[in-house]
Amino acid sequence: MATIASCAGCLLYTDPVNTAPKVLAIKMPDVAYRGKTLSITADVQDADGNDLLLEWGSSTIDCPGSADGAPRVKGQSKDQPFSVHVTSLDGICVWVVVRDSHGARDFAFDVIRPQNRPPVADIQLVKPATMPASDGTYPLFSEVRASSKAMDEDKDVLTHRWMLTRPGRPAAAAPSCSDAATDVCFVADPSGTYVLDLFATDGLVEKDSTARLAIKIADDQPPCIVQTDPPIVPERPTLGVNGGRKLTVLRVDDDGDPYPGVPASGISFHWQMRRNRGEWGRVTTSVSDFFATGEVGDVVEMRVQVRDRHDRPVRRDYTACTTADSSRCELKPGCAQWVTWTVVF
Repeated sequence: MATIASCAGCLLYTDPVNTAPKVLAIKMPDVAYRGKTLSITADVQDADGNDLLLEWGSSTIDCPGSADGAPRVKGQSKDQPFSVHVTSLDGICVWVVVRDSHGARDFAFDVIRPQNRPPVADIQLVKPATMPASDGTYPLFSEVRASSKAMDEDKDVLTHRWMLTRPGRPAAAAPSCSDAATDVCFVADPSGTYVLDLFATDGLVEKDSTARLAIKIADDQPPCIVQTDPPIVPERPTLGVNGGRKLTVLRVDDDGDPYPGVPASGISFHWQMRRNRGEWGRVTTSVSDFFATGEVGDVVEMRVQVRDRHDRPVRRDYTACTTADSSRCELKPGCAQWVTWTVVF
């Protein structure tokens, strides 16, 4: 409002004094991360109630020293936020120039200091693909494959390092898979607990992110002959046909050496024969089948024993057998490590 003042017989008209607006504070998030867009506002004040215009700017270089050095990037009203997209860890200077309708202005700035989010290491057990036994163990000779599932919210490229502690041995670099350098592959032998440690880093933090996986491997189990041709029935002889009879082990269950199985299966077959209740003699073959021959009236007994990589032969005196008769020896119920055919010609 204009004022009228008197001075020795004259009237003077004076304009009101305009008060410059003030930037009270620049408000920005407490934490800034790469890949995020920040909304920034300013608390401004004008004592005269003038309309205000806010001119924003930002830069990853030095902050301007005054309003004159602050180039206008975006003009917007005070009730609209200024957006800054964070792309690096470099500091970002954000400034605002507030102007009233009379050209008076104020200037303020603040600095955003983006923070790095460290990766989070995690391990996925790819193999064995089956569930462990009730005691939490996997079979001996299991193929183990573990994969890194480390995540980084900043999308940084991660470096992986694996360590493997085998039973009774110190930690050493874990072997990589042939088809994926960031995965680990090995065969679990001997039994015991294997500990895998994964170290993941984005190169921006002093301490790696770590994850640990313990894999328990069961003690060696005896191989079990579970299927033969012809089937073996206690006290029931097998008839020889046309002077001979083929005897075959069709399937063997074992913790790490099933048969038929992988080419590297450690299963071997050991045959013995006796004719007409004579002495047992070894047959020089290690394959899964044998063709027994005889004359009319002969009684030929063919015994095959199956062994795995731990090669535990069973004595013929039955001392190791929990169940035994003339046709089989079971090291545990339902698991025959050797069987005998009685072929009558």
